[in-house]
Amino acid sequence: MDKRTSRYIEQWKLSDLQPLTRTFTSDLYKAQSKQGAVVLKVLTDAGAKDEKAAADVLELWGGRGAVQVWHHDEGALLLEYIPGSDLTELVRSGRDDEATGIIADVLRKLHFD
Repeated sequence: MDKRTSRYIEQWKLSDLQPLTRTFTSDLYKAQSKQGAVVLKVLTDAGAKDEKAAADVLELWGGRGAVQVWHHDEGALLLEYIPGSDLTELVRSGRDDEATGIIADVLRKLHFD
């Protein structure tokens, strides 16, 4: 584990870190905190540039249709963990209409609630 990730584990008092995925912009981990299950999103240098406004937008939505932001700074975000499968599983199993309905519901919450 790198120094940046270790710093956030200590700073935000996280435990039980489990890697979820690595992308061009970030390393994501599931962890436990005083809020319960969370996602630690540690940004790469590219992510720090590309996702600069992400935390601000998520905070603006306040958990309505998007994850709740618990903490953030220029190098990482601590996000609410939402269990379940992603929409690609629905699409792969031929349930495109159901996936589209979920997308429409989320967009409605983000823009009209």
